[in-house]
Amino acid sequence: MMQQTSWNLLLYPRGNGDPDFISLFLKRCGDCNGPEKIALNFELSILDAKGRDLESEKIELNDLEFQKSASYGLSDFFERPENNLVGRAFTSDLLRVRCTMWIGEGEIYKEALSYAKTRIRIEKISFINTIESFATLIPNLKKTFDVTSVSKHALNLSGNVYIRSEPGSE
Repeated sequence: MMQQTSWNLLLYPRGNGDPDFISLFLKRCGDCNGPEKIALNFELSILDAKGRDLESEKIELNDLEFQKSASYGLSDFFERPENNLVGRAFTSDLLRVRCTMWIGEGEIYKEALSYAKTRIRIEKISFINTIESFATLIPNLKKTFDVTSVSKHALNLSGNVYIRSEPGSE
């Protein structure tokens, strides 16, 4: 905790506007006990599997100050990697982020480490659905079916089946 203030990293793996970029912000909590304004500098980094910087951006606020609930960072912090970078940046489907904060100029005299993990994954679902009484479906009439997931997140899917009256007609 710096200056009796709690901080959050706001991470948008699919961007805060542009899905081709990872967005990253540092946010000061609004209900903290610290002063109304804090002048500090910080550095945000994306790390590879060995903890080395892939992308790093120092944000020196100079005349700006963090007010309570304020956030600073970049919407286009890191371009989402193509397949050739996946092994370097996202080993085991993990995104590693580091935030370093300091007040004033010079060396960082105290370092505290905090860790968080997120997974960037495209969820896939496949299913087999039996359309009952298929042979008796009326042509050009929509037949709706529902698929209920066994996932605890209760993903539900609906679909429609159309039987055409003539082969090859649209």
